[in-house]
Amino acid sequence: MKLRQDEAPELPEVEYLCNQIAKLLGIPVAEFYFISFNNDPAFVTKNFIKKDTPTDLQHIYHHRPDDQHSCEGIIRAVAEKTGRPHDISILIKTVLFDALIGNHDRHGRNLAFILTAKSMLLSPIYDNVSYLSLESGNMLKADFNPTGKISTSETFEPSMRDYAKELKRLGYADEINEFYQNIKLSRLYQLIDESFCSDLMKNAIKTLIEKRYKELQNESSN
Repeated sequence: MKLRQDEAPELPEVEYLCNQIAKLLGIPVAEFYFISFNNDPAFVTKNFIKKDTPTDLQHIYHHRPDDQHSCEGIIRAVAEKTGRPHDISILIKTVLFDALIGNHDRHGRNLAFILTAKSMLLSPIYDNVSYLSLESGNMLKADFNPTGKISTSETFEPSMRDYAKELKRLGYADEINEFYQNIKLSRLYQLIDESFCSDLMKNAIKTLIEKRYKELQNESSN
């Protein structure tokens, strides 16, 4: 459960919206809800590990080929552990989605595998929230450029442009183009306008998404 915090006064509202965006873009996320808890807004996700079944959640950092939390490293880990092209596709979508919304904290505990007696699969994606949740008031009028947590071969502070270049280098140009084609700004803006966020937050998220969309557009056309 996520509640409003002094340093993140719109955390529940923003995280709920970010999960709606992820779902719209075809990213499998944990079931999520926006509720009232003791008369305060709260964001809740459902535990996708069932207690009555022999399953285990293993964070991806246990399976990386090295200590670097990089695009290449985590893609290799997923390929080796699950052997499912679908899981690799979801991972790539997640990297680009994080860049789109400005998620700066996709660390090794925010990606995981579900291990059963018969298989290992990439878990639903969770902890999906924009850096903008940490800002409030007139600060939201600033020009933000949050960078990603997952590094590339060229930088530890990658932008959307950096991620697109890296994923193309790794042979995933088709996946980048598919993600780009799936972004419908009018539908995203409708979600934002209908969200529980303040008007200042809505405008800040729209501005960031539009900027990141243009960066992806430029890389997709090159």
